[in-house]
Amino acid sequence: MKKILLTLSLLLILVPSPLLADEPEIPTPDPVSIVLQVETASGTLFNGTLTVSPCPISLGSNTQTVNGFCALEQSGLTNVWTWYGDDAFLDSTNGITNDPSLGNYWTWFANLELGPVALNKHQLAANEKLLLSIGTFPLKITTSNTSPEINAPTTITVSKFSFDSNFNPVWLPASESTVHIGPYTISPNAEGMATFTATTTDPLDIYATETGFLPTEHITLTAVTGPSAPSSSAGGGSGGGGSVLPSQGEVDTALAFLLRHQRNDGSFGSAMHNDWVALALSSTDKAQASLNALLPHLLQQKELTYVTDYERRAMVLEALGIDPYAHSDAIQKIISEFDGVQIGNPNLVNDDIFSLFPLMHAGYTKEDEVIAKEVTFILSNQDQNGSWGSVDLTSAAIQALVPLSDVEGVSLAIARARDYLVSHQDTNGCFGNSYSTSWALQAISALGESPLKWTVWGGSTTLSCMALLQASDGGFGPMEATIESRIWATAYAVPALQGKSWNTILQTFPRQNIPLKNTIPAQEESAQPTDTPLNSSVSGVVLGTSTMEKIYTPPAINKNQPIETVQVVPITHTNQVVPTPSNSSTLLNTMRDYLLLMIRGAVSLVHL
Repeated sequence: MKKILLTLSLLLILVPSPLLADEPEIPTPDPVSIVLQVETASGTLFNGTLTVSPCPISLGSNTQTVNGFCALEQSGLTNVWTWYGDDAFLDSTNGITNDPSLGNYWTWFANLELGPVALNKHQLAANEKLLLSIGTFPLKITTSNTSPEINAPTTITVSKFSFDSNFNPVWLPASESTVHIGPYTISPNAEGMATFTATTTDPLDIYATETGFLPTEHITLTAVTGPSAPSSSAGGGSGGGGSVLPSQGEVDTALAFLLRHQRNDGSFGSAMHNDWVALALSSTDKAQASLNALLPHLLQQKELTYVTDYERRAMVLEALGIDPYAHSDAIQKIISEFDGVQIGNPNLVNDDIFSLFPLMHAGYTKEDEVIAKEVTFILSNQDQNGSWGSVDLTSAAIQALVPLSDVEGVSLAIARARDYLVSHQDTNGCFGNSYSTSWALQAISALGESPLKWTVWGGSTTLSCMALLQASDGGFGPMEATIESRIWATAYAVPALQGKSWNTILQTFPRQNIPLKNTIPAQEESAQPTDTPLNSSVSGVVLGTSTMEKIYTPPAINKNQPIETVQVVPITHTNQVVPTPSNSSTLLNTMRDYLLLMIRGAVSLVHL
């Protein structure tokens, strides 16, 4: 009996019975609904919702799962696979084949996470976003808040997928991407970050693009009315009823930056800085007190040396509604530098370009010899590429020449200069740094064009560039730069952001007869550098020389009323010293004129 039992036991181990051979069946999983996206560098092969049914996990397997292999096979695309054991390797889809010579292989992502296993080993989850791509990688976008308070800034961050030198997957800042917010765009900074402010509670569709990468997913942002934020109706933003404000730099914060750095004596530093800030402040009606404190520094000439200094100062006086003949000898100095062919240094053209602004607003016209000769000299110095050596000076020349468009050769020169600017606009909408971009913006305004017409591929404009270049404290220029250079850059930006060219800032005064003769000693100009290259390599360099200053002349805006009837004249004046000119008669005249301005200003207040 024992032998029989032992024999039966051995048979049960070595010869399995049908009952013991049947393994428990694994339940067939339910179908899963996902979003499948199949992309190539040249187009989309599939993008939509797909309900995926289970399929064998590998060749010959009885185990069925709902995996990535099933999804691609059930998408209707034609796929070729190579099997390495139980792992499926995708060779091609719809004829788009892996190309080892270019390093292009089909790659898959689940919810933007790089797939760590073979596609057939990846179990799909409900509502998962499965992406397959070749020749292109995805972008990723996040927002700090999808329901911010209205008028509160929101930060968005854009990243792009890549591999490091060890072929590890990484997400890098997408600094060259473009963020789309409704009809507007923003360019991120070097960290791939950008901010914007919703001014309406209307939903905003946000996504990002970059050349060579797949667009990000779309995010809907809806601002809410907070306890301290006023409600806003549709169209409450900038840009023709737009709903976001970050598509351009902010004028008010730039002005606030300038005013914070006004000194106790009312100045902003050197005569050059005072002049550029005065032009900026005169372009708006929000800085009257600051202009009042600054005016005494603008009525003195002790720091003026070169003809460009007088050109700049004459522009300032005209912008403020002050007669440049009565309160300065700037126009006389400019005319005295005319040698019958050009003004100032014959080796430079910037002093000629900037002479047109004050002279054309001091009663001179195209019929006058000095204007006619200057135009001829300026046109003769235009380069073959249409520029005058740099974006900066080319932008200034466009502004100076537009009022003279009916003079022979001028329209063609302007058109060539415009083509040059177009060819030098960066992919982020900028023209290099903020100095050059500010001047280019003014040139665009002088041409009568909208900055939106200068939208580059991806949606960036010169205005969105200015938002990118403006620092968090409202000023322009790198935060680590000197405060003097940032004041300079910000002064350029203020009128540019308002779409105002220099000619629109300056007021016009009747011409006075001045003989055409050279009265400024030749050695005065001889101290000026003559070999300063006028090209983009020096564009935006902040130097204290009058040569570079001439290259960076500021924009101008229109004051519709003279200073006697507007708020530009200081009404109160404490602890300010009337500047001392070089001779007693000039001193008496200056004191008389300044007192007269104060009296007129006081009278104007009585009538208000």
